[in-house]
Amino acid sequence: MISVLLELGTRNEFFSVTASGHAETAPRGFDIVCAAVCVLLRTAVIGLSEVNPQVNTAERGFLTCTVPSYAEDSLARLQFTAEFLANGMKTLVKEYPEAVDFRVKKL
Repeated sequence: MISVLLELGTRNEFFSVTASGHAETAPRGFDIVCAAVCVLLRTAVIGLSEVNPQVNTAERGFLTCTVPSYAEDSLARLQFTAEFLANGMKTLVKEYPEAVDFRVKKL
């Protein structure tokens, strides 16, 4: 199972995401659930590049991305990223509840 924790700031802005595990719905390299989670996370990280996120992908099946501080003019981007990830992950949980665990934590 893939576990994803999205942490939001006080204004529903992206603070961090941590993902670990494997969906195990198909052999490695052929798992559409792993691929979907990967695409959502990679797109979010790329979208956050202007706010210099701290990203750790030290091992396969693990990712953390944190934005500990940001300029006020980046708030909308961080809010959009949080909404994008939440909507995408909720859709995957609905379709593949045995493969994805998604939680949101407000700081």
